[in-house]
Order: sequence, then C-alpha cells, then structure tokens
Amino acid sequence: MDEDACYFTSDFGRFEVVYPEKASKSEVEYISEYVRLVGQLITACDSAQKYEQLKQYIDTDSFATMYLVDMLTNEVDSNDYSTFYYKYPEAYGGKLCAGPAWDFDTAFGNERPSFEG
Repeated sequence: MDEDACYFTSDFGRFEVVYPEKASKSEVEYISEYVRLVGQLITACDSAQKYEQLKQYIDTDSFATMYLVDMLTNEVDSNDYSTFYYKYPEAYGGKLCAGPAWDFDTAFGNERPSFEG
C-alpha cells in the first residue's frame, strides 16, 4: 500500500480510505469506528432483533448482492483484496454499502492470477 495512503486495520481486515484522497485523522477515525461497529453487529447477528439493528447501519441489499456475485463467480479474492465499500453521507441515510463488484481475474475457477504468467 502506498505510504501516503490513508488506511486503518480492524479485527475484520485492513481498509484503505480512497475518498477523500487525503482523509483527515478524524475522518479515518470515524470510518474506522463505523466499520468496527458494523463488523461487531454482523458477527453478533443471530436474531431478528439484531438483524433489524444491523439494517440501520448497512445497505443489506448491496451486501447480499455482493455476496451472491462473489459466490456465483467463485471469486477467490473476495473480502481480501477485491472488495469495495462506501458509506453514504448522513443526509442520504448514512449506511455502509458493499460494491461495486470488480476484479474477476481469479474468478470462475481461474485461481491463477493473470500477472503470474
């Protein structure tokens, strides 16, 4: 990762903040805390009540779509390297969304990346 990149780590992985390009410390802390909370809510989601709570923080349709795309294409990089998330501003609901889907060079059974020759 570029040394100028804004990123954070959590129990759920390493995340790079792409926009804003030069995120402030408070912006990175905000999104880091939000992702941490979402990860905890997903991990604890074992009842209808907890699912309703989770739906307040994520766009469930986008997460379900991303999961289906990754599973149907057998995308081996999913949730490691080739996954994007974005968060709407509070004025537009403020939820975390999964997507867009991209980078399928190791999908559909092609587990050997094209750059390896």
